[in-house]
Amino acid sequence: MVSCEVPYKGMRNEFVMYQVMMKGLRPKIPDDCPQFLRELIERCWHQDRTQRPESKEIVKSVYHEYKQYLTEADGLEWKLKHKIGSKGELCFVASDHLAICGNDSVEVHHVSREETHLLYTLRSDEWGHYVWPCGAAVSESVPDGILVVCQNKSYVYQFPMHESSNHVEKYQIHNGNGNPLCIAANANTAVIGLVGYALMVCNLPGFTQQRIVSISFTPYHLSISTEYLVVMGWDKIVIKALCDVGQDLCSIQPPDSCIFKAVSYRNDARQLYATCHHMGDGKWHVYKYIWHGNGTPSYHNTGCVIEDVGDVPFRGLSVTSDGILAVSNYQGETRIFSLE
Repeated sequence: MVSCEVPYKGMRNEFVMYQVMMKGLRPKIPDDCPQFLRELIERCWHQDRTQRPESKEIVKSVYHEYKQYLTEADGLEWKLKHKIGSKGELCFVASDHLAICGNDSVEVHHVSREETHLLYTLRSDEWGHYVWPCGAAVSESVPDGILVVCQNKSYVYQFPMHESSNHVEKYQIHNGNGNPLCIAANANTAVIGLVGYALMVCNLPGFTQQRIVSISFTPYHLSISTEYLVVMGWDKIVIKALCDVGQDLCSIQPPDSCIFKAVSYRNDARQLYATCHHMGDGKWHVYKYIWHGNGTPSYHNTGCVIEDVGDVPFRGLSVTSDGILAVSNYQGETRIFSLE
């Protein structure tokens, strides 16, 4: 496999067997073979079989040596599975529940690799007044509930995850720095992106101890983990530590002639997916970046996940930890992709 050649080419099988068993004949390892792999090969064909590594040791050692490359490669092949006839901002509120925030409603769909079906729709008139949903999130501190922010209201709305209901809770939020644009939440903290270059950080449950953190750009999209906050603007994505939201751990710029539109991640911000609009060809692409988590963190573009998603502007993106990607556009559909 390393040499891309037939071993013992031109030699008769019986002669090869004798030379290998009695004389210790082995194929020549190419000079450019990595040292780690050379040593592993030599151990595997050791004349004394008791010195050869077991299969589980081989797998473990190869994965440890090449896990960086394996991780980077696992997101390059996405395949379209099916479509939903809805558009809007997206949020996987569970591994199999997708919330789509449209112009005047929130749809909750059950999503799998095989099929998708609508569970229910919560329309703005059920909330008692006209609202423009623009972001959704879930939190362990609000079991079986979905949190929604709206561009024209200074509240966070909470409604049930599993059924449509006229009973909607709401929490007042400070809007002196502008109305909400997006929301992200974990078990203890909610972060709301505001118009006016600011983030609002709140304690959960109850959205208490609200504090405003100024940033240098408008936050159009947020993703949160237990330790990190990913904030997207048109021309940059930054990752912050939740313990110090005012400090940027790293920042990435979009590819040449592109602007960011949406961002989501897997593996605690180790794998980040972003939709980009390319000004040159007018098309929208999904890119993947890897954060290596070292002392000077940075993201590295590992290639286009979906090479061409068409020339229809994309509105939102969300990805689950087990590799289901949802992308919505302004034409009126959400596409569901799966990592094979």
